[in-house]
Amino acid sequence: MSPVLIKKRTKLSTAQATFNRLNKKIVALRHDIQELPEREKVITDFYKKHVHALFVKEGELKYALLIRLDTVYQTGKLTEKNKSLLAELVLAESEQIDDFPLSDAQIEEMHRIREKYELIVSELTPEEMEKERVAVALEAFSFLGGQPNTKMRQAANMEELEKLLEEYYEEAFQQEAERKSSCSKTQERAQPKMTKRELKQKLQEEQTMKSIREIYIELVKELHPDKETDENIRQLKEERMKQLTEAYQNKDLASLLSMQLNWLEDTALDPASQTDEVLKRYNKVLRKQLSRLEQEYELLCSAPFPGVLGAYAGYRQIPMTRLKSRLETMLQIHRQELENVEDYVCSYETLTGLRKNLKNFQARQKEKMQQMDWDDLIDLFLMR
Repeated sequence: MSPVLIKKRTKLSTAQATFNRLNKKIVALRHDIQELPEREKVITDFYKKHVHALFVKEGELKYALLIRLDTVYQTGKLTEKNKSLLAELVLAESEQIDDFPLSDAQIEEMHRIREKYELIVSELTPEEMEKERVAVALEAFSFLGGQPNTKMRQAANMEELEKLLEEYYEEAFQQEAERKSSCSKTQERAQPKMTKRELKQKLQEEQTMKSIREIYIELVKELHPDKETDENIRQLKEERMKQLTEAYQNKDLASLLSMQLNWLEDTALDPASQTDEVLKRYNKVLRKQLSRLEQEYELLCSAPFPGVLGAYAGYRQIPMTRLKSRLETMLQIHRQELENVEDYVCSYETLTGLRKNLKNFQARQKEKMQQMDWDDLIDLFLMR
């Protein structure tokens, strides 16, 4: 797809200018998609060399803090008000317990502590708490594009819902390729309980697979060689169909997006020889396609990033020219934050320090509630 070439000082029409603008976006998007694997490699190598150990240390500190707070709650001499605040503090400190590379035993213990204080703070029964968890999980499932069925809505607990979600994913994956049909039976062995992070990752993976299937079907319609009478074009389409099939089987969304962008360029009109009316119609289609591809690129960049935790996983959209410097800056911030976490955990070693932190926590909670009230008033005003 070539930009409109007009002689110097000749003013472009609106349609021609729009075509040029869309063309530049397509070129930039294709560059981002093709560069993405290189960015991911740089991030992964940097993470392994400099970052992983920081997350391990932070996880150990978080684990030690929760154990300390749980012990104090059970044995410490606290007023009823401070015990109530302490229970809320434990919940707040356990919000991201799945985001650290700890041992299975440590993670299990942290989950036990969190579930214990969820019941204390909420004053719900275990059965009522399970229903709350099911409702939250279904909301996340719907937000990421899933469609809860009747059985999912009626699930009595997370174990039952997780089994239904496994069946849902199994059915979806059965449709993606014939080569998997021989192993489509659901395994009967007990499945380990999914964490919130694992559940979110599963939902994101399903959304990615949905996008992969949609793009694959669209390109098959355009690239299938059987309808082509020109032998040269037929051979070209046969080669591209092989690449398309390989990318689909490998669940390679980046390659599929790149192929679709190439197809857009190959089928472009010659803008300099077209009337504005023709260009307007083509621009309308092109704009819609480009918007769709930009959304898919966003999905690709937000998909699970195996082996990389925290904000580093969100750096895939940063160009290579700025990526290393941004990673270095993030590492410096991370090291400073870790020092702050160490000081914070140490401050709980005395009962005096604990009481001081509880007072600070209460002030933060009060400020948060006031901010929520202000936000509600703004929403009410905007709705009037």
